[in-house]
Amino acid sequence: MTSYRKYYVLISLSIIILVGLIVWGFKFYESQEELIALIDVTLTTIALTIAILEIVSVKKITDQIEQSVVDTKKQFESILSLSDVSRSSKTIEEIQSYLGNKKIEMAYLRLKDLRKVIVESQIRTVFALLNDQEEINICCAKVYSDIEDLNSTIYYQANIDTNAVSKNLEKLSLIFTQLEEIIKKRNL
Repeated sequence: MTSYRKYYVLISLSIIILVGLIVWGFKFYESQEELIALIDVTLTTIALTIAILEIVSVKKITDQIEQSVVDTKKQFESILSLSDVSRSSKTIEEIQSYLGNKKIEMAYLRLKDLRKVIVESQIRTVFALLNDQEEINICCAKVYSDIEDLNSTIYYQANIDTNAVSKNLEKLSLIFTQLEEIIKKRNL
């Protein structure tokens, strides 16, 4: 039954019961105070019933709204995750290009940007979508180490194996590509 229909039925029943009580009350109750008390109790009971129905109705609506908020939040996080993952793949390509062109400073800056995305992804538990958490942790640790190595190269003129950094980034790129596919499938 729709909510309006329930109310029409309830109000109709209430009127019938009220009229019946008044007619019955005139026959059996001798004092007017007793009849008024009976009508008062009946009207109070009907009002309480309507109030309870309203509370139940509001509770159902609240539950639906809560569920919608949870669903919307999940979609929003998924969209953010997909955007971060897609952006990370492009960032990795940029870093590899900078490394190939020996632009160590630019590679260092973009690698720091990539680290932010990795940290945000770990906080949002995006990496939990993948099965091999140990490989992800190792890959992330290598990226953090590569940042330190690039920093040493910039400030202390230390030598760095750009091929090793590029290989580490390639592994990370593969992880981000897998994540992107999983997120896309979940959103379908």
